[in-house]
Amino acid sequence: MSANTAIRSFITILGALPAGVIDPNRIGQSGPGGATDLPRIAVSLERVKESGIGIGGAVGLVFDGAQWITTTGTRASGLLRLEIWTAGATGMTQIADAVLTLLAGSGATLFTSGFVRFETETLRSAEAVSLGDLSAAIHRTLEFSVLHEDIATLTTGPGGVIKEIDVGINGQLNEKLIVK
Repeated sequence: MSANTAIRSFITILGALPAGVIDPNRIGQSGPGGATDLPRIAVSLERVKESGIGIGGAVGLVFDGAQWITTTGTRASGLLRLEIWTAGATGMTQIADAVLTLLAGSGATLFTSGFVRFETETLRSAEAVSLGDLSAAIHRTLEFSVLHEDIATLTTGPGGVIKEIDVGINGQLNEKLIVK
């Protein structure tokens, strides 16, 4: 589910757009249904490849003297697509410029949000489209090649991550061993 985490992290970053550019509640994962939903920004991740980080998803295991601290991680790579819909060309220019300006100055924020790679792939031209209610709108797509890592830390008690191991030996005696 690292891909969903990447999308949510990016939407949070877009929430830092300057006041008055777009209401943060109009930034999400779905496009507009009609003219009343404009302006709108939708974020999606395509051509996704997810995998664990480290050995079996485990990045680190440390015993601090009292408890075990396990660090796990997953990564998702793909094409992050940002779609902007507005009612007119002026709104499109304002939102697109604000997004690109925000991203140009957000290298550290992107990194601390899990984006270890964030490269501009395609900046498409704006085009006129019809929405579901047949109203006219302007649409523009911005695409970025990304690699997002989601790291989680879990603290367990002194017993560690493994609580109990059952070992069954199939033989004439049907022996059983429980290691705690």
